[in-house]
Amino acid sequence: MHDNRYLVAHCADSQGEYKDSTIDLNLCIRNHLGLLLCASGGNYAASCSGCALRSGTSMLCACKGAPEGTHVFVDLGQYFFLRSSLPDTLWRY
Repeated sequence: MHDNRYLVAHCADSQGEYKDSTIDLNLCIRNHLGLLLCASGGNYAASCSGCALRSGTSMLCACKGAPEGTHVFVDLGQYFFLRSSLPDTLWRY
């Protein structure tokens, strides 16, 4: 994670060459009463801090609306996947 909102990866493309890819999660995740949800124009970073990836695709954050001292999580694997026929393309569903 970079700047509490950018997911950055260094991955091989279909020719085996490594490239950097960045996704601005702030555009597609929102904080709704302490829950992180997939939503267009989400803007979660305005009310969440300390976000980090944990155990694979889970992102944990301290967000307003969640019980004090707790972290909320979202499984990014529920919302994003790589389309196998287009290995450099990220799709959202």
